[in-house]
Amino acid sequence: MAHPGREPVGTAEFLDAARRIVSEGLDHLDITARGVRHRVRVVRLHGPDPMRYAMFVEQRGARRPLRDAYDRFGLSAREIDVLALIVDGASNRQIAESLSIVPATVQNHVRSICAKTGAKRRGDLLARVFGVHDP
Repeated sequence: MAHPGREPVGTAEFLDAARRIVSEGLDHLDITARGVRHRVRVVRLHGPDPMRYAMFVEQRGARRPLRDAYDRFGLSAREIDVLALIVDGASNRQIAESLSIVPATVQNHVRSICAKTGAKRRGDLLARVFGVHDP
């Protein structure tokens, strides 16, 4: 929780990393903020505003969100493959190409993942996987 008059831990470092990820087209960036290692990812959100992004910060060594999702939500190994590509910002078509399956199969996997996690959209799905709110 933020304290009045104090910036939350690592906020400036995370925002700088997110800007660099977007400007340089990186997948992620590993940084150390106040002595703790983190992986920062940025995902472009689709919608009317072309410059909307979600930033995800994972403390390294503390937990593995995809492994946690496998256990917490009962996802299959293939659903984890699809979810990993969603986390990387891939579209259904890109996921299909990457996994050598048809886009309709990807769509079925995404529906199943959303049903198991209780998510209604990809942004909500990512929030649940990264523990932004409880399932």
